[in-house]
Formats: sequence, structure tokens, C-alpha cells
Amino acid sequence: MMKNFDDLTIVDDYIFCTVMEDPELCKELLTMLLKDKVGKIIKLFKQKPIETQIASKGVRVDIMIEDKQGKLYDVEMQTTDQKNLPERMRYYQCAIDNSAINKGGDYNNLPDTFIIFLCTFDYLQEGLPVSR
Repeated sequence: MMKNFDDLTIVDDYIFCTVMEDPELCKELLTMLLKDKVGKIIKLFKQKPIETQIASKGVRVDIMIEDKQGKLYDVEMQTTDQKNLPERMRYYQCAIDNSAINKGGDYNNLPDTFIIFLCTFDYLQEGLPVSR
């Protein structure tokens, strides 16, 4: 179902990815969410596929950011509660880690990774806008 452009909001994929393409806006959002200084963004991808094993379910992250310190940030907009966020987060983490280290590589070289789900629903049912 196509929406009229005037009806789109930040939760719609097109608007979310367009807004997050701006490194300064993206950095400001990450800093607010993580309550930590985010380094200068050196790479920013939208709708980035992460290569997995041949027969495995693929992963396509909404926004993938790498900062100057080598930290990776995956920011996902979730508008539907499919009751699987912990498992989904675990699968995304595995795919990102798998793509970040080469065969024979040292596990100590894995980058710090943050996977952030922005939800339009209260997944943890805590009545809070932010859950940790």
C-alpha cells in the first residue's frame, strides 16, 4: 500500500533513511540515545545488506554507521511488534560480527557494536519511552 508523500513520517522507511543520511543529525540522535559522545562518522550506509552464509537468512540493516574510533552502530526502525526483538538483535549481532572479521582473524579485533531498535510500541511494557 503506497502512502501519499504528505502522510509520511519519521517511522516510514523512506523518511527515516533520508533523515539518517545526514551525518550530523545521525550523530546527534546516537549521542542522545546512548548518552555518550559518538565519534566523527566516517561511513554511513542505508539499507545495507550484510552477507551471511549461503543458506542463511539474509540481513539488511536500515542504517549502518562507523565512527572514527571504529565503532559500529546499526539503527533499526521497528513499527510492528513481532515479539522477536531479542532474537532478531542476536541474529543481527552475529551477522555484523561475522562480516567484521576475516577467517583466522583475532576475536579481540571485533569492533564495539551497538544495535539500536527504535520502536513505535512499548516492547518491554515498562511504560517508558526508553528502556535499557
